[in-house]
Amino acid sequence: MSKTKVYYTDSGCIITAKKNNMQATIQFDKYRLPDRNTILKELSSKGITHGIVYGAIADLESTKNLKKEYIVAEGKHPQNGTNGSIKYTFDTEYRSKPHVDEEGNIDFKHLYVFHYVKEGDIIAIINKPTEGVDGYDVFGKKLKAKRGKEVLVNFNPKHIIKDENNKLIAQIDGSVRVKENKIAIEDIFTLESDVGPDSGNIDYHGTVIVKGNVLPGYQINATGNIEVFGFVESGVLSSKGDIFIHKGISGRRETKVTTEGGLKTKYIQNANVISCEDVITESILYSDISSKKAIIAVGKHGVINGGTYKASTMIKAKQIGSNMSTRTILEVGLSDELEDAYEATKENIAETKKQISKYTNLMELLLLKKDKLNLDKKQLLKEAKISKNSYQMELDALEQKIEKIEQRVKDSKNAFVEVAGEVFHGVSIKLNEAVYHVDETITAARFYKARDEVLISRL
Repeated sequence: MSKTKVYYTDSGCIITAKKNNMQATIQFDKYRLPDRNTILKELSSKGITHGIVYGAIADLESTKNLKKEYIVAEGKHPQNGTNGSIKYTFDTEYRSKPHVDEEGNIDFKHLYVFHYVKEGDIIAIINKPTEGVDGYDVFGKKLKAKRGKEVLVNFNPKHIIKDENNKLIAQIDGSVRVKENKIAIEDIFTLESDVGPDSGNIDYHGTVIVKGNVLPGYQINATGNIEVFGFVESGVLSSKGDIFIHKGISGRRETKVTTEGGLKTKYIQNANVISCEDVITESILYSDISSKKAIIAVGKHGVINGGTYKASTMIKAKQIGSNMSTRTILEVGLSDELEDAYEATKENIAETKKQISKYTNLMELLLLKKDKLNLDKKQLLKEAKISKNSYQMELDALEQKIEKIEQRVKDSKNAFVEVAGEVFHGVSIKLNEAVYHVDETITAARFYKARDEVLISRL
């Protein structure tokens, strides 16, 4: 609730400071209007000296309405500083922008899925936060602006250095991976042939590039990205980065692809896929796909048919199901895992704030007796300061994390399924617990949830 102060003066002015002292107004309770100098003197006598609206006061000399309330002073709100940011020298949002040519094919030759750097290349520039501009109220009280928050960026100092101009510069050649302000340059292992009997399974700390195929029964495990120029046939791939298969993925339900990034490939057939980012392909047949973001079948075919498909934000295709009424299950929306992550992060933020408050109070108590502290108390003060700063850094990271989770929650609540062509009988669509069973062919439609049921709008 905003505070209001009312002052009555001998000259007939009623002066009111309102909106937490950010505005002062004047009225007159006599028929005689005080002159400009008298009004300014009355304001000053009450301590109202900042943000005076001189033009409005000058206009009062010609007013006819003495009972009206006129604004004569306005404070200035503080302008908080802008947060720090990272400007990358390459596109980090490539996953959602596949190029489709005029004939409806995805151009897999020019996706630029991974970004490779050489020693000395500039990876990013860190923009420092600004201090902000202080404000004031009509009594001249200073209103302190908040400085912007430092941007948190993590990297291995053996692979990346920050120079005096806040530029992040590569110290080794490799593949750059960016996730939630964590930047890594991965070593690259290139295999010119197939992953098979001659190579054996590949387990590599870095990025793996395979110029051939992944043969049945063989595996690739990489802490970086995986790029396969051929096919993956009944193989197992696991990556902490992104996966790009140029030709396609197939198997007898023995193929399993797990990635903490996104997946792009020509087609997916009889495979199991778990992805933390978008899954983008031209067609998916008889597979089980799970994505924490979107599943998109685009291009000439754009087919999703047979199997189970789970995504947090959307599933888009040209055709879903088939005229053979193939059982195809689509589930889109908020997952239990995301809800659990949101609640856990909120609890961590609350606990971290408690710790910051505890060490802040301890520091204030010790600082009151700063000149009388013995060595033990001085050490305690030093440790309290270190602990507070540590928890503050942890809080900043948690607040950035929860912002991303909140955006994902928002996107999940607006989840939808969209088909540009036909969706057939045999398809089941579940949107945040609301279920719709397709019992006849529907053309060019978007399925979304409203009023606890699945509704359909035509494209």
